[in-house]
Amino acid sequence: SFEVHGQGISTNCACATRAHFFDSVSPLAAAENEPRQWLYDLLVSFYSHSQGGGAGALALIDSKSIVSYITRPDLTHYHLLAWLAVYWSPFDAVFRTIRIPRHPLRLFCVAMDALDAITSTCGLVDKARKLHPKNLLFPAMVGVIMYNSGAFFRWCDERSRGLPSRTFLAQPNSGVARGALLAAMYCWLGRIWRGGKHRNSVLVAISLFEVSAQVLEDALNLNLLAWAHKPLFSLLGPFK
Repeated sequence: SFEVHGQGISTNCACATRAHFFDSVSPLAAAENEPRQWLYDLLVSFYSHSQGGGAGALALIDSKSIVSYITRPDLTHYHLLAWLAVYWSPFDAVFRTIRIPRHPLRLFCVAMDALDAITSTCGLVDKARKLHPKNLLFPAMVGVIMYNSGAFFRWCDERSRGLPSRTFLAQPNSGVARGALLAAMYCWLGRIWRGGKHRNSVLVAISLFEVSAQVLEDALNLNLLAWAHKPLFSLLGPFK
């Protein structure tokens, strides 16, 4: 269940908001056929798979170092528990189970991750508008950072291993479109339209839409937002 409040939607199952870590943090070293480096994997995955989006967006809004957010106990405790489950569960049970396509536990994790991401984005948009009310582009910027910071740290990891890779800055993808679109929709419909009178209803509607979309995308292995970013960047291509 969830509750509408000032910063978004708060899930009663707090640990579930970190659940996507189980799915996405396939051991970094193992993914590249390298020996496990437990300390490196533990620290890097905090930003690359677990908390990078929120830490990056908050660093932008608060004008603080992104590294400082690893000191927050709520973030680090959930991250450590998830890391232990993924890396050290008996017979790799957690990791093997969560990698099964359309498995109920996997879809649950995807749903909780989507709920966490969209409600955090809406809360950060509110904070951004409060601190920087004259910057009309700032909410969209927050959404882009929220949905793409983890990808940036994964790019850093891949480059450190000597692998060819491009960031979302050099090759924008549907993650850029998703972050900007969702943040802009919430900002205009939830806060600006009719003075924000329907903010709670808009928040719930956008959250339900995003959770449903993410679960559907994962279950059917498709990208619903491909239509949003490909035509746009194709149109802008000739102006490079």
